[in-house]
Amino acid sequence: MYTDVKVSLLFHREEVEGKNLLSLANGTYRTAGTIDLGSGNVLRNNTVIQLVNEDRFNAVYVMNGTAQTGELENIEFFEE
Repeated sequence: MYTDVKVSLLFHREEVEGKNLLSLANGTYRTAGTIDLGSGNVLRNNTVIQLVNEDRFNAVYVMNGTAQTGELENIEFFEE
């Protein structure tokens, strides 16, 4: 499973007066990033997470780009 650190920091438990990134962003968090794998292989990601209410949020995470892998011999499917 791939986890983007910019997204996983949003949901840390808030203790005492500490705030997580979603609270600091007043309920709407946006981020963009680039992963350069070398040799022309570049992945870009964009994230928008919006707190709807105390129990619900909307989230969009999009990654696009090129990743040359060579020939694939098999693929394993999984569900998260």
